Parts: sequence; C-alpha cells; structure tokens
Amino acid sequence: MSDKKYTRKSATKIQVVTGYLLQSAVIVRGLILIPFFISILGDRLYGLWLASGGILVWLTMLDMGLARGLMQRMSYYYGKNNLQKHCDYFFNGLLIYGTLGTFLLITGLLVSYPLPSLLNTYGRETEIIRLSFQIAVFSHLLNIVNTVLRGYPNTLLRPLIPMLSMFIWAIIGIISTVYMLLNDFGLISIPFGYIITEGGLVIFNTGYIVKLMYKKGLKIQIIKEIVTDLKQLIPSLFGAKMGQSLVMNIEPTIITIVLNPEVATAYTLTRRAADFVSQGLHTVLGAIIPSFAHLFGTGDHIKTAATVKKIMTVALFGGLIGFGTYIIGNGSFVSLWVGKQYYLGYFMTLLIGIGILSRVIHNFLSDLLIGVGKIKYSSYLNLSEAIVRLILIYLLINYLGISGVPIGMFISCCIFGIILGKKLYNVFYHNMVFPSIGDMSIPFVFTAILIIINQKIFFLWESWLSFIPFVFSITILIFFSSLFSKYFRILIKEIVG
Repeated sequence: MSDKKYTRKSATKIQVVTGYLLQSAVIVRGLILIPFFISILGDRLYGLWLASGGILVWLTMLDMGLARGLMQRMSYYYGKNNLQKHCDYFFNGLLIYGTLGTFLLITGLLVSYPLPSLLNTYGRETEIIRLSFQIAVFSHLLNIVNTVLRGYPNTLLRPLIPMLSMFIWAIIGIISTVYMLLNDFGLISIPFGYIITEGGLVIFNTGYIVKLMYKKGLKIQIIKEIVTDLKQLIPSLFGAKMGQSLVMNIEPTIITIVLNPEVATAYTLTRRAADFVSQGLHTVLGAIIPSFAHLFGTGDHIKTAATVKKIMTVALFGGLIGFGTYIIGNGSFVSLWVGKQYYLGYFMTLLIGIGILSRVIHNFLSDLLIGVGKIKYSSYLNLSEAIVRLILIYLLINYLGISGVPIGMFISCCIFGIILGKKLYNVFYHNMVFPSIGDMSIPFVFTAILIIINQKIFFLWESWLSFIPFVFSITILIFFSSLFSKYFRILIKEIVG
C-alpha cells in the first residue's frame, strides 16, 4: 500500500470514498445488528443501554472539544508549508488531550456508580449497566486519543491509510461483539467491541505517525507558546463541546426519564435511518474540512468563498435526496427491519427528517466558520444553540409528547443557523453566494409532492425484494429533479470531472 501525498481535491475524494466504506461498517453495527441485539438483550435492557449512552455523551465534554481547533491549526500551517509547526501543534495537542482523557476516565468511573439509580434499573440490570458503562468510558478514552492521531495524516492530505485502517478495525470490533453475544457475554459485548476497535487503532496510528515523522526529519518538542494558544481556545471550544454533548444522543435519555425506555427504543429505531443519512452527509463534510482549512491558509479567499457555496449545495441537495427518501420509505424500512411495533408513524418520521436536516445545515455552517478560523464565535454559538435546544426539547416533550423532540431541534437549529450563515457571509466581505431559493424551488416542491402522495396512499412493503427497488426509484426521482438546479448541475459536473 503506497504512502502518497494528495492534492486538496484528490485527498477530499479519497476521504469521501473511504469515509463511505467506513460508513458501511457503521451501518452493519447500527442497522443490521440492532434486531440481533434486541433479540438477545430485550427491549428494556437495550433501551437502558441507549439511555446510558446519552450520559456518556455528556461526559465527552470533558475533552474540551479541542480537536476542532487543533485540526484547524494543523491544516492552516500545512497550507503555509510549515511542517515543523504542523508537527508541534500535533504533539502538544496530543499531550493536552492525554491529560483531558485521563480526567474523563476518572470522572466516568465515578459517575458509573449512581448511574443505574438515575435510569431506574432494578435487580441484575444495575450491575450490567454499570459495568457496560465503565467499559464504554474506557473505549471513549481511546477514541479521544485516536481523534488526534488520525488528524495528523489527514491534515497532511494523506487520508488513505488511516481511513482504511479504521474500516478494518471497525470490522474486527463488530465480529468480536457478535462472537461475545453468541457466547452469552451479554450487554458488555457491545462496548467491548469498541475497546478492540479503538485499541487496535491506537497501536496502528502511532506506528504510522512515527514513520511519517522519521521520513520528514521532524522533531518532537514541547513549546510553551503552542500550549498557551491551545489553552486559549479551550474556553470557547469547551463551550461548543459542552453544547454538543448536551444534545448529542440525549433524546433517548430524556425520553426514558420523562416517558419510558420502551418509547426511547422506538424513537431511536424510527430515526435510525435518518441518522445514517446525516452521518453520510457529515462524512462528506469531514472529508472537505481539512482541505478547506488548508485552502483558507493559502490566502485565496475568493476561491474559498466559492468553495463554501459548493459545500452548502452538497448539504442542501444531499439532504433533500437523503431525507426525502427517508420520509417516504422509513415506515416499510422499520417494519421489515425490526417490526412495525417500533415505527412511530408517518408524521413523526416527517418531523424527524425535517429536524435532522435543519441540524445538518446548522452543523455545516458551524464547521465552515471554524475552518476559516472563527473558532470562538462558532463555538459559543454552538453552546447557545445546544442550551436552547435542550430546553425546548424538555418543555415540548412534556406538552406535545414524543413529537416535541424533533420540533425543538428544528426551531433551535433554524434560529442559530441563520446567525451562523450571516457571519460566514460577512467573513468573505459579501463575495459568497448561497444557493438561491428560486434555483432550489423545483426539486424541493417535487419532493414535497412525492411525500404528500405517499402519505395519502401509505402502505408497508412486505419484503425487501419489493422495498429496495421502490426506495432506489424514489432516490433516483429526487436526484433527477435536483438537476433542474443550475448549482447542482455545476457541482455534479465538477465531481464527475
């Protein structure tokens, strides 16, 4: 396997392709295996596991969210062709992250003791949830380290080897989880699979980075100025991370506390396909951001502004195609996948699709601002959005029931998405042009008509052989309707070219 440096465009394409390869492993764990998990663990225990995951996400705020600022700095200095400075930020950032990760581990172990009482467990569930949570905390420590380790080659525009290694170790982790479940290890099989994946990646990534540094003749050194710079970013990045941790995967926890774990399971399964659409779009964004920050570092702001327009075109039309297909096909998907008793209905699916699409657009705008160095501004706005969203979800779920969750998400993300978009527009001195409403109108109206027609004649497909061609046809229809947009046609030509 060759160790090759790529241009910004080729590195982005490699990251997208390998990102979707990794996504296939995530789909296996998050879609295909869930019925298997439920059949062995049961609705209640699996629902409690989902709820404990929401608490774990809260604890992830203790890593201070430094990775986003660190990757921006590394990409920026690589754009300036300052390899030693790039290396210095990596090493000093890794030291800080190791310290923060250790603190997270200790805190997580302490939280694991009162956790079962918060989730209203009883009997043997208490020890099972506690032990599984402790294992998950340790796996997250390894994940934190890997976030920084894989950032080194990615910001050097060398994404191929680290991305392929992520896919291989993800498959190994999945196989380990299935083996343990089949041999009656119970719930701990799920977090233990993550331990195997992240542990293997730590070893591999460390070896690969040492090789790259040796070839370039770089030295490792602690630099006080860099540590100070990163520490100055922590308050704002911590605010953003705290906000992200407050709302990321917290819905099942709130639903479990306010309603019950069975509803939390049904909600999670109803929105699962939408989560994968969102992850698919963020795979593209994650592939673009290092090259985007690198481009901004070169000082070509006109070209950077044009790139923003392309990225937002991906977000809008990718979201339209993905979430339009989700809304139309999700009823049959959930019924065939885990059973129609877990499907919360067409209206709930519509709300989830619209809510998560608004979140995707908000996140795209936020990450683009970070890519151009507006780290503090974006981070503080992310914290504000998360607090508002959490309050709205809690209030609305008490008054509207389960539908209050996506409605709260939609309201909050729209308000703060407008603020982020205006700031991004000002950064480029009004040289940036977002896709116009008129240009997008035909595909969006066409998709709305398809959704309405499907709701009127709603029925559930009874086999995968009939459902898969149906979903494929809907996706193709929405895609071709999107070609009526000039922006989308131009983007497709550039991708194909």
